[in-house]
Amino acid sequence: MAKKNQRDDGKATCEKLLLCAGKIIAQKGYAATTAKEICELAGTNAAAINYHFGSREGLYRELLRLVHREFLKRDELALLAAADKTPREKLEVFLDMFASQVMRGQSWPVEVWAREILNPSPCLNDILSDVAMPKGLILAKVFSEYTGIPLGTPRLYSCILSFIAPFTLIFLGRHNSIDYRRIMPAAYPEAELLPNLKQFAFAGLDAFCHKP
Repeated sequence: MAKKNQRDDGKATCEKLLLCAGKIIAQKGYAATTAKEICELAGTNAAAINYHFGSREGLYRELLRLVHREFLKRDELALLAAADKTPREKLEVFLDMFASQVMRGQSWPVEVWAREILNPSPCLNDILSDVAMPKGLILAKVFSEYTGIPLGTPRLYSCILSFIAPFTLIFLGRHNSIDYRRIMPAAYPEAELLPNLKQFAFAGLDAFCHKP
């Protein structure tokens, strides 16, 4: 019984350290966040991070895995890819899923991911390979169905990058205090932004459909 309690206590400590690290890093960034302040906020001793994660970088690596698992969940994408919908309908649902997180208010996991994209740490490549790549392959199959471009073709991945680029820009802007509306010559109602971006994205994608 004592061992089970110890495991439960250890799991609770890990979760608390990740939560506290996420909240601080969302505000300050990874480089400016110290192990000491994470432990102080979590109410643990100064050695807790090394004990549970091996190092401050080990903690951050696990935090990024946690964040990316929550950002466009793999299971939800797999269900979407297998759904009884047309490829166009699947991509529209995907954009709605992505936009719901992009347009979300202050959320520390989203803030952490946006900071990591703009200021990559040495952990990023591992996270992209371990967590992001499997989700990307699921989406690539849907894009291949829609465009008729075979998987593994560079042209297909150019289409995917171009399709999501405008939404990614809004994502980074909203979560890094960049007001993209300031570059517009006139007021731009945000309610009109998403439908217009969707129309633009699909027009670009349609230009590549079934062409050699």
